[in-house]
Amino acid sequence: MRLIQIEDTKKELEQQVKELYLEAFPKEERKPYELMKQKQREGKMQIWAVVQEDKLDFCGLAITILYRDIVLLDYFAICQDKRGKGIGSKILAKIKEKYAGKRLFLEIESVSERLEGLSKEERTIRERRKGFYSRNGMKETGLEVVLYGVSMEVLSAGGEIDFKEYLSLYVDTFGEKVAEKIKWDKKGES
Repeated sequence: MRLIQIEDTKKELEQQVKELYLEAFPKEERKPYELMKQKQREGKMQIWAVVQEDKLDFCGLAITILYRDIVLLDYFAICQDKRGKGIGSKILAKIKEKYAGKRLFLEIESVSERLEGLSKEERTIRERRKGFYSRNGMKETGLEVVLYGVSMEVLSAGGEIDFKEYLSLYVDTFGEKVAEKIKWDKKGES
């Protein structure tokens, strides 16, 4: 597996990244794609196409936010026809390697039992997602947030983060207006 930053790619590969991004993430969880490209030009984000090592066979995408010594894996998706083949684990290992020496975090939709109104199917999907990240070395941080109205758990590949530092990442990248839509989910505390 190889990570290729989209600014360094052919338009066709960038189009594949954009199409997977639009397909894989619900509209309410997506940031405007052009905004992310702008933030990449500013050095605050990186948009990666993931391809097989020996050819430019597109496998997935990874989009990160960079802040001080923190990297937030903001979006991560594998092409539907490539899922279930161990590719996600290989890509996650590449991402950890790429950002070695940094604190790597990601957010997943909460699997907390206190969440009401989740269908059995949705809870199962969330639990499977968390299981995937756990098997690949991501650990619970104990930090839960409400991001644009969605309860999220913050996982880490090593290192700790508190809500103030987490919020600072968003303020630095997107400004105060966006950060106002992020709340510390104190109900997640024991």
